[in-house]
Amino acid sequence: MNDIEQVRRFKRLVLEKLNESGFRPNHRKTVIRGPGTRRIVLGMLVDTERPRLPREYKDNIRMHLHYLGSASYGPSVHAASRKTSVSGIFHHVRGLIAWAETVEPEYGARALESFNSVDWPRWNRNDCDDRVRAD
Repeated sequence: MNDIEQVRRFKRLVLEKLNESGFRPNHRKTVIRGPGTRRIVLGMLVDTERPRLPREYKDNIRMHLHYLGSASYGPSVHAASRKTSVSGIFHHVRGLIAWAETVEPEYGARALESFNSVDWPRWNRNDCDDRVRAD
């Protein structure tokens, strides 16, 4: 029996167990990957000892922080270009950073520091002003 047959047999056994337990796997999302390929689960790379954020996720945060901190762009123009409010972009980017802090604390802390240095316009944050905290 070759490796491909063993993998197919194993996949069939797993799917049978899932079905017996009442689960219905999404076959479009079920992929068998070979060694050396990126393994992403719940948006995290899990191909090393510790989960990591994908490069694309970090690039997205970097892009937001670049435009938010830009003297010629800033939060108001960036929010308008994204068809949202300043409050909306604030919470969106802060949420991205919160996830980054959970997965990669060092990277998340650096991103939060950059986020907190943004010159945000005055807007009614009420109880939303968590940008000064680095919980």
